[in-house]
Amino acid sequence: MAAFDPTTTIRKIESFIASRPEFSDVMVGDPKAPFTSKGLGAAIFMDSQTIAELMLDGNPLEIHYVAVRVYSLDAFMGETPDEWELQLLRAVGLLQAALWGDFDLGGTLRTIDLAGEHGRPMSVEYGYVDVGGQMHRVANMIIPCMVDSTVTPSQ
Repeated sequence: MAAFDPTTTIRKIESFIASRPEFSDVMVGDPKAPFTSKGLGAAIFMDSQTIAELMLDGNPLEIHYVAVRVYSLDAFMGETPDEWELQLLRAVGLLQAALWGDFDLGGTLRTIDLAGEHGRPMSVEYGYVDVGGQMHRVANMIIPCMVDSTVTPSQ
């Protein structure tokens, strides 16, 4: 179904998050064992993809919904649970602001569909996930990436 390689989208988001100082571990795929470094971890995977419309040139506009699960590495984040929570909220807020502000998309990534003009908007849900017997506080982000052939690939 995809006219554009979704691995390119995943790798662009991975690279962008890995460059952020808030994150100590970033990986594609969901971890099967707890993260071992201090700070916040992020796992990136494809949630879904769809063709939103056909452009005038006949090429599709695709939306790649990239899931980013931000893990609070509780034992390393602070002295108290409120510090862990505040650190997670702060990092997610900074990541959201960077995605709609300074993010140089490059390649065929046109932009982030923040408000869901072509489907679901960018969103975050919070919860808890067990990874290898260790409970983590998580923020599950959905990042709707608009992908098409009208952008000029970056160098």
